[in-house]
Amino acid sequence: MSQPGEPPTDPEYSDSDREWLAALEGKEPLGESRAALEGLALRAALELRRRERAAEAARAEADSEAASHRRLQRLHERMQAEGLFGPAQAAPAQPVAIPSSTPAPAASNVVPFPWWRRRGALTALAASLFGAVALVQLVSQQTDHPSPPELRGTEGVQQATAAEPRQAAEQLAAQLRAAGLRPGLYQRGKTYIVDINLMSTDLANAAPAFSALGLKPAVGFNRVEIGLAPR
Repeated sequence: MSQPGEPPTDPEYSDSDREWLAALEGKEPLGESRAALEGLALRAALELRRRERAAEAARAEADSEAASHRRLQRLHERMQAEGLFGPAQAAPAQPVAIPSSTPAPAASNVVPFPWWRRRGALTALAASLFGAVALVQLVSQQTDHPSPPELRGTEGVQQATAAEPRQAAEQLAAQLRAAGLRPGLYQRGKTYIVDINLMSTDLANAAPAFSALGLKPAVGFNRVEIGLAPR
């Protein structure tokens, strides 16, 4: 009978089953058997998926709040640019007393606000609202791929540069998929990222795609970060 937290020792479980379960639980594998590598790969994939979901939820919440703030800020700036209202002025240190003897302005001295100016102000406000919505949509479309899951360390991470980082990352992912593998394609700013988990039997299939960037694949988790090559 196995203890809690240990792989089962029941005779119906083979050695490869126990190695797979131990690797899936995060224990140090005894060797590089296929079962142990599959367990490590599945554990890494599950952890990546968990981080992706957490990052997506946090990003959605932050983006919603930030987008609302940006829309209000842009609308305020556009309205100032259109002259609908000026910048706020500091209040005087002491209240200014208005003499009670100051006569009220005569009706003939009051300049009415022309109707065409009112219509122009409303038109400018409508244009500002439309421009703010269009700008928010443009900003939201600038990202070609989702953000990558965060890593706790740099193990398995390799860097490369290319004149067209996006094209290079998409080509790397396409070559890996053509080899029967399942890479993930992400973007962080102007850096494009390809993640993939490899077993020892996958190295030969992945090697040509990696060598095109001057890199070599390794067993386990691989991340390739492709940035813009210096000119």
